[in-house]
Amino acid sequence: SSSSSEIFRSLLSAYENEQQKDETDTEDDYCEYKNTSILPLTSEINNEMYQPKIRANIVEGPYDSWEHYYDTQFKLLKEDFVASLRRGICDYRKGLDVKEISDIRIYDNVRFVGLSFSTNGIVLTIKFDCTKLRKINWEHSKRLIYGSLLCFSCNNFETVLFASVVDRDAKQLKEGRLTVKMESDSDLLSLAMGKHDYYTMIESQAHYETYYHILYSLKTAEFSIMPFTEILIESNCHTVQPPAYMCLTNETKIDHPQLAFDMKDALGIKNCQPEFSLLSILSWATQPSDISSFDVSRPECWPSVDNVQLDSSQLKAMKMALTQKVSVIQGPPGTGKTYIGMKIVQALLTNRHVWDPPRNSPLLVVCYTNHALDQFLEGIIDLSYPEDVEDEVDEPKSKFSIVRVGGRCQNEKVAKFSIKNFELRKPKVPRAVYYATRELKERVKGIGTNLDRYFKIVQQKVKPPLDDLIEFIAPVHLTQICSLVRGFTKAYTDVPGVKKPYTDDIITHGLKLWLSCKDIMEREALEAKMKADNKLDSKTRDSDSESSDSENDTEGDSKVDIQGKSSVKSKEGSSPADINAISAKAAANVLTDNDAINEALKQKLLAGNASSVNSENTSEDTENSSGLESDAEDKSAKDEDEENTVQVLGEAEIAAAHRMVDAPATVFHYEEDANRDDLDIPGVDSRVASLPQPTESFMSFPKGPFNYTTVNAIHDVLSLSKFDRWRLYDYWKGQYTEKLCNQLRVRFQSYLTHCAEYKRATKEEDFHVLEKVDLIGMTTTGAAKYQHIIQRVKPKIVVVEEAAEVMESHIVSCLTAATQQLILIGDHKQLRP
Repeated sequence: SSSSSEIFRSLLSAYENEQQKDETDTEDDYCEYKNTSILPLTSEINNEMYQPKIRANIVEGPYDSWEHYYDTQFKLLKEDFVASLRRGICDYRKGLDVKEISDIRIYDNVRFVGLSFSTNGIVLTIKFDCTKLRKINWEHSKRLIYGSLLCFSCNNFETVLFASVVDRDAKQLKEGRLTVKMESDSDLLSLAMGKHDYYTMIESQAHYETYYHILYSLKTAEFSIMPFTEILIESNCHTVQPPAYMCLTNETKIDHPQLAFDMKDALGIKNCQPEFSLLSILSWATQPSDISSFDVSRPECWPSVDNVQLDSSQLKAMKMALTQKVSVIQGPPGTGKTYIGMKIVQALLTNRHVWDPPRNSPLLVVCYTNHALDQFLEGIIDLSYPEDVEDEVDEPKSKFSIVRVGGRCQNEKVAKFSIKNFELRKPKVPRAVYYATRELKERVKGIGTNLDRYFKIVQQKVKPPLDDLIEFIAPVHLTQICSLVRGFTKAYTDVPGVKKPYTDDIITHGLKLWLSCKDIMEREALEAKMKADNKLDSKTRDSDSESSDSENDTEGDSKVDIQGKSSVKSKEGSSPADINAISAKAAANVLTDNDAINEALKQKLLAGNASSVNSENTSEDTENSSGLESDAEDKSAKDEDEENTVQVLGEAEIAAAHRMVDAPATVFHYEEDANRDDLDIPGVDSRVASLPQPTESFMSFPKGPFNYTTVNAIHDVLSLSKFDRWRLYDYWKGQYTEKLCNQLRVRFQSYLTHCAEYKRATKEEDFHVLEKVDLIGMTTTGAAKYQHIIQRVKPKIVVVEEAAEVMESHIVSCLTAATQQLILIGDHKQLRP
């Protein structure tokens, strides 16, 4: 027994030490939630043995501090969201049949197929296999709704990418297409610039957007100024005090008789002079003549149940809601909870001058779902409008100004009061704020357009602008390429400290001509024509030589032209110019009639030959006029020189043709050919100069782009073959794409920064719309999402409809330091969170 008692004492001591250690750790870890990620870590969802560090919610008793309270609420809410996702992913990893997994939805063969830019950021289009989902009615299905969390993995969820649904189109879903937004910027950039694998996608059935905004609100809350400390933290609920705006002295009330509430409409008082007690009349000497207005903080001033259109429980709920800083109205279905809630709101709006004399603190109504919010606001609108509002489409008029925040309103009557209603926003937003927002919007669109073009270049969906490749082209290569365009600047123009390149038009057109290999085709065509001309000239010389020999036999008067082209004066009076004209006519027949450029080249060449012949004829006539005769030896020497000269000048003629093709003045003129339709690709940005597509044989060419060493060894880009020109172009394009990839992160961050600025500007507009209204309607998610605006608007009174459906953390996220009164309405025994 002694040993047993010793063991018991040791166990008790160990338990006490462990308990003390746990309490010490808890005290130190109260602020741990502020550094906790809202998104689950991979280790939190793919490990079945993972044990989250959470604390139990304290139902009875106080919390140590606001830090303790927020840490508990944050971790409980996150685990409520992550637990089902963890169970589903672990079941999937174990290989269970998809039909046996109920916590998640699974989609196979998912690919990222597109990227686009909007004012809300960068979004991706995914495509998934929908062959097994044909029977789903996407228009009414809760699959892949806005705000759902998606988990992508290509390695059985060893690693995970997270995204959320941002656009849901039922027609697109039938085709397996969906628009999502990555939750991590690094994941987005890697997907945009990397190769696109096939993924398995898992959808969490817990609505991520709701959890995210509530968790973010808890994580960033300023708990040092939170209201209701004595109730939420100290758990002192025995005596609930009235709201701060009612805590006035008797002297103040006597000096301010307007503090009385006008309850005629809210209570539906039947008799304007109910039987008040003598004590109530004597205690308030300044009571107004209209006894339907009275001090609600005094129970004796309230009319009896017989004089109002409420039953006893509803009247009691009305008294409690208007006189306590925190009140909870509960009851089974059919007891009129929603109706009394609307009446309470009507009483508060009618008497806003009592609780908000400056009229700078609207009433906030919060519901858990959009449907409940629309129903509640519709009831308020009906009470606020003495007439039907069906005809007031553009600018609805009301006894109270109401704004519904959120974009998922399905009620046509309530939709007229949406914050997105332009006619509702326009008169309330300052002019400077409005135009600043529009300017930011245009700036975001411009940056997005440029980023879209850059991403398409990186993904090789479009060709890069040719003028963007200039910095990667060596100056000597650039000069050679631009030499194909007539009238180009011969070299870089030196400016102090700056080198001015050719104009973009000349460079663009030169690159198009160079890549289309027109100069190669023209050179080859001209060489072929020159060979044909040489053969034609040779035949002409042979025939002329035979004719000359026969004439020499009979006449003996022949003379030989010094250029080797028979320049004969026959009896018929044939001159060397006539013979050259015949040669030109024969050469012209070889040319293509439609090729005006080659015609010009040939005419220039023939013009040069003709001028040489005419000059030599003039020299010959001068010699004849002097009467000098050559002897037989001179004639034989001239004949030998003639044969040598013919051969040499034939090679020089071909070389001259090559030089003429390379000369700037002999090829295309930019102004004539820059706008040719066959050089343009429809639908492409005008800055992106069109290029001729490489042939099929080039596309299958085994060699890739040139490397750095090979490019530096190239001295003349005009001498490259067709294939090598495209290889060099691919090298330039690769250099540009590499630089672009390095710059994309900076451009990407700039775009996100501008998107954030635009979002802040739109929220500034929202603030100006909400600050002067009487009532703001939101969902709990919307209240958390617009938390920073609510803090600026400073609502003193918050009414939560269907509060029993809402978790405590959702309600706390709606509160601000300015909140003085909280009214909760709901059935905690029927609909629970």
